[in-house]
This record gives sequence, structure tokens and C-alpha cells, in this order.
Amino acid sequence: MAAEPADQFCVAEERSGHCAVVDGNFLYVWGGYVCIEENEVYLPSDELWIYDMDSGLWTMHLMEGELPTSMSGSCGASINGKLYIFGGFDDKGYSNRLYYVNLRTKTGTYRWKKITNFKGQPPTPRDKLSCWVYKNRLIYFGGYGCRKHNELDDCFDVHDAFWEGQIFWGWHNDVHVFDTTTQTWSQPTIRGGDPPQPRAAHTCAVLGNKGYIFGGRVLFTIIQIFPGKRLCKEPERARKCHEASPIHLSGRKGHLFPNLELELVKEDDDGDDDDENQLYQESFENRLRSVMWTQFLQQTRMNDLHCLNLDTWTWSGRINISGEKPRDRSWHTLTPIGDDRLFLFGGLSSDNVPLSDGWIHSIATNGWKQLTHLPKSRPRLWHTACLGQEGEVMVFGGSKDDLLFMDTGQCSDLLIFQTQPYSLLRLCLDYIGKNAALLEKQIPCLPSKLLQEVLKKITFWAAMTHRQERKAETERQSQLHST
Repeated sequence: MAAEPADQFCVAEERSGHCAVVDGNFLYVWGGYVCIEENEVYLPSDELWIYDMDSGLWTMHLMEGELPTSMSGSCGASINGKLYIFGGFDDKGYSNRLYYVNLRTKTGTYRWKKITNFKGQPPTPRDKLSCWVYKNRLIYFGGYGCRKHNELDDCFDVHDAFWEGQIFWGWHNDVHVFDTTTQTWSQPTIRGGDPPQPRAAHTCAVLGNKGYIFGGRVLFTIIQIFPGKRLCKEPERARKCHEASPIHLSGRKGHLFPNLELELVKEDDDGDDDDENQLYQESFENRLRSVMWTQFLQQTRMNDLHCLNLDTWTWSGRINISGEKPRDRSWHTLTPIGDDRLFLFGGLSSDNVPLSDGWIHSIATNGWKQLTHLPKSRPRLWHTACLGQEGEVMVFGGSKDDLLFMDTGQCSDLLIFQTQPYSLLRLCLDYIGKNAALLEKQIPCLPSKLLQEVLKKITFWAAMTHRQERKAETERQSQLHST
């Protein structure tokens, strides 16, 4: 039986912290959560929503098999038609389980499979991490999660601790690889360069053999030094300690801030200006032994860009950018477009402002360019962004509010950003789809293959019109109730 128009033009339920991938002409969406009456409700793990890019229609499929728990903050990626889900956060805490589902099923049944017969050691439990897909491998970076006392090391910035259970929470900057061919976990040896600071809610993208990282939420330390030595110049690195790791609460490190230096004025009573103003450096750790100081741990968001060579395992260090650049943020997306460009969208700024700006980074010029034509009234954070067949970036879901203070603005609309000119065929199909009533006598004369594409495009624009009208009516009703 044919579906009623309201059902035919339905959309996936609003959500944040979900996973989305593209395979062929379809966008697949799984997981995440929605806020209902100030309660975070995880969406059912047996629901897979599929968006047909040609017809513009959403369909929901019930899944079977070894179902993951309902989660948010999982990391989703697609390789050879399989959707892999790793990590996340559920009612019981952080996860380091790995699942996959075949998206190219011939039976129409989508069946989850939990990967348990793997070799090697998986990452520790975490969420809000990122993943590069390269040479049939899933390469994971960062994330926020928990570790046991004996698992603490330099890749982990401690944020909080549960002493009785010896459990520590914090940010990671380690790299883990899962080879989908051999079902093997490994941790590559980083052979050079400075890695990004441990972080979560960052974003990543692959261009060629380079894996790029932008922004995210980090921990930094402010050291307040009291009189005893007068600071003449306090570098940004010393003042906010962006390059340093905070003290591990367990004391495992044995050092406070190794390799961190301050410039200080040596005070002298002999009246010699040269001696009085002589700058000298000594290690931050030694200086802290001779002065009274207080440590503050705070969180912030970054706007730094790094890349990892996925063949040689060398980090670039922080990439120096020429010209203007995006502001700091987390919960944003970074999407590769073309061979040498990255599209950045949305997120939450360090002063908790939901962002709606879009930027394109050119690898060739090593510069950012802000897109000025994007609507400023549609911010998104903790959304997903996937590349379509003709270079369009499809942003789905996310929140339009600050999730930390007013988590009520999850979205279900699909934002489509055109980053390059459409093909002539696409332009013609769109024109016919928008003007089907004017061309109703000519359309049946088209060749059968082309006719099928036209009929899908007619459905696409009918669905688009229906959703726009429904949204306008909802907004009108909301304004009437508010007045």
C-alpha cells in the first residue's frame, strides 16, 4: 500500500552525537541522542535511517544481529560498503567495542556484527574521537575517556579521578590502527614531529596520505606565580601551558612541566642597569621550586591545524597559517572536497557560541577563506557532514544551542552546501524536477533510463517543497502561541 504523503516525506528523527556515512547515492545515519524534557535519551540502536540523494526521501530500517548499545559520541566510518562503529558513551559509561554492518545487503536486512576475534590491543574506552580511513584501515585519534591507574602515560591529560576505584578521566592524543583485512589492532610508532595536544570533540579529514586534525576541546593549565621573581616577559606557552601536560594526579610522571621555560628578570641591588634588566632562562620546573605558585586546570577550545603522514607516521606540528583563520571551536566538522581542499563548518566556540560559519582551507596556498554566503541563522554543533556524489557537503542533525547549558535544540533538517558547480545533467534534472507541471506532456517521451532519473528528481523537489511548507507552518504556529 502506498504511503501517505506525510509518511512518504518523513525525515530522520532529530539528534546529536550520531554517526553518518555515505556509500553510493545513499546517506546512512545511526545512533546519537535527543533531549526530551531536559533528559538525554539515546536513540534506538536497531534503527538505521537511509537518505536517497536522488529522490530526497528518508526511510527507516530495523536492524538485526549483535546490536550495539544505544550510544552517542561513537566514531563511524565506511570501508568497502561496511559501516564501522567504534567507542561512544552509553548509560554504563565509555566503550571501546567495535561493530560493523554491511550496507550493501542484497536481502534488505541490515545485521550488526560485533568484532571479537581481533588480534592486538584496542584503544582504551572513549568517545568524541576521530577516524581517518586509509588503505582499508581505520586510524583513530584522540577522544575523551577513562583509564586505569596502570594505563596512564604521556598521551593522556587527566581531567578528573575516582581514587577509590583508581579510574582517571581525560583527553587522549594517541593513534590506533585497525586493519579491516587482517582484523588486527596496532599502535604505530610515531617517528617524528610534535603531536597535537590531547583533545576530544575535534574533527579530522584525509587528503592523499595526510590525515588532518582541526580544533577540539583541550585541558590547559594556568600557573599563577607570586612575588619572589618578577616576570619580565611571560610567553603564551608558559602562561597558558598549551604545549604542556598537566600534573597527573597519580604522580606517575615525576615531573611537573618538563621542557617548559619562562623568561624572568633577575633582580640585583648593585644598580647596574645591564644586570638589573638581564634576561635569563631556566627550566620551569626548577623555577617552581624557588617561588610560591598556584596551579589552575581549565578547559578551552582550539583552532589549530595539524596533519599526520599516514605512511611515515610523522606529525607536522602546528601548521602555521597565513592570513585569517577560523575561531577556536569543538563539535565541528571537516570534510575533504576535491584533492586539496577542506571544508570546515559549525561547532561551539570557546565562549560557548554556536557557530554557523563555513571555511575552506587550501593545501596549495596554506590559507583559510571564509564563505560569506552561508545563512547565519542556522548554527550547528555535534552534527555530521558527508561528501555527496557531486562535491556537495551534506550536514545532518546536530544542535543549534549550546549543549552544555541549553540542550534543547536538536535538528533533523539536512543542510546541503554546494562547493563546486554541478554537472550539466544535474542542472537539467533539477530544472525538470522543479517545473514538472509545465513539462508534464514532454516528460513521458524521455528514454526509460533518463525518465527514471527525472521521476526521482520530481520526487526530490516535491519532498523539499513539502518540508519547507511544513517548517514554515510550524514556525507560524510557534509565533502565534508566543504572542
